Amino acid sequence: MKSIIAVCAFALLSNALGARLDAFVSPARLRASSTSSVASRSRLTPQMGAGGFAWSTPAIDEENKKIAAEKEKAGEKVYLLWSPWDADQAGFQGIPLSYDELQEVASKRIARKGTEEIYAEWGVDDLIDAKPFSLPQLDFGVDTLAPYLSKDNVEYQYSKHHANYVRTLNELAKETPAIASKSLEELVKTADGAVFNNAAQVWNHNFYWKSITSKIYNGGGLPRGAIAEKIQEDFGGFDALKTKFNEVAANHFGSGWAWVVLKDGKLDVVGTHDASNPVKENLGTPILCVSVWEHAYYIDYRNARPAFLDAFWNLVNWDFANANLEAAMPKKEEAAATTA
Repeated sequence: MKSIIAVCAFALLSNALGARLDAFVSPARLRASSTSSVASRSRLTPQMGAGGFAWSTPAIDEENKKIAAEKEKAGEKVYLLWSPWDADQAGFQGIPLSYDELQEVASKRIARKGTEEIYAEWGVDDLIDAKPFSLPQLDFGVDTLAPYLSKDNVEYQYSKHHANYVRTLNELAKETPAIASKSLEELVKTADGAVFNNAAQVWNHNFYWKSITSKIYNGGGLPRGAIAEKIQEDFGGFDALKTKFNEVAANHFGSGWAWVVLKDGKLDVVGTHDASNPVKENLGTPILCVSVWEHAYYIDYRNARPAFLDAFWNLVNWDFANANLEAAMPKKEEAAATTA
């Protein structure tokens, strides 16, 4: 009973700090409990254990099971962190944390999206719901990518550069109303000049912010799920992918982007210059990307682009990669019809 009261008190404190932690519990002690209306809305099952209260889906992914087992083997008590508002995101799973890691999470302002206050502070709140093109909210707390990317680095790339592309594109749409009737992807494929440059940079930055996420949301680490199998199949292992990706990105002359793409059923790594991307150049379906424009890393890494690329792998959003891969791969029925 005391442990449950302590957990509830900690959860209340976390909410007061803006952390939005829902609960935590040792995964080894979970047992099923009744389903509440909140769990029904978020398609999660509440579970009770000796360590406290947690939200859980029917299955915890294998990678997190291994992490939890390793921590417990090392003598650490393991807690499982869940976020119900992320339940609709494909592949979202619990994150095993030690007590010290959990305290660190609770000490920060963790949110699925940046707060209204931070967008106002950065002067971009008017762009969040702007028309015809808007600035997407970030899917992570702005200070949660540290130590790999600082809040200052995120602020300048997002609120200065990314936001400016959105503002400029909307101004161009006022001058030429036909622009407003097209999607970003249509503009990327068909436009040129200033319209293409700004539309493509909005599209590229949108994709980049989805390609990274914080540890709180399972960012970084080894690939998992279908993308891990595909990397093994097409590159022979994760290290080979990292090596090729880092070489393409580090050796890219000037500004641009490095991409993992799916082309003709196989993963590959390609680079594009300035605002261009695989959609424009028909290089394949983008799976992940990193920006090698200096504004993406200069505040934290100065001219040390390779150091930034090493840090990037601690933030990779494998759930996003898996979703893109699933959408790009032909369904089994389609593949069977093609070969028949």
